[in-house]
Amino acid sequence: MKTILALKQIKDECGCEVVVTGGTSTTQHKTHGPGKAIVDLRSSDQKLRAYIKGGKLPKGVTYLDETETGVKTALGNGNHWHINANCYQK
Repeated sequence: MKTILALKQIKDECGCEVVVTGGTSTTQHKTHGPGKAIVDLRSSDQKLRAYIKGGKLPKGVTYLDETETGVKTALGNGNHWHINANCYQK
C-alpha cells in the first residue's frame, strides 16, 4: 500500500504522468516481486524527470536511473526510474 501512496504523492506533487512499467517481475531485477515496494517508472516525462532529479521525492523514497538491462546510470539517460518506497513516510 505504501508504494501506491508514494506514487500518488509523486503524481500530485509533480503534476506529471506516472506510468509503472515494471514491479512484479523477478527475472530482470532481483529486487522486484509481489509484495515488494519497488517499481519501475517510465522516464520519458520531463516533469517527472525534473521532479526526481531535483531531489523532491517524498521522504523515504529513493531512486536509481536504469537502462533497459538494469544497468544503473547517474547520467540521467536510463529508460526508466527504479523507485524504492520501502521507507516511505507521508
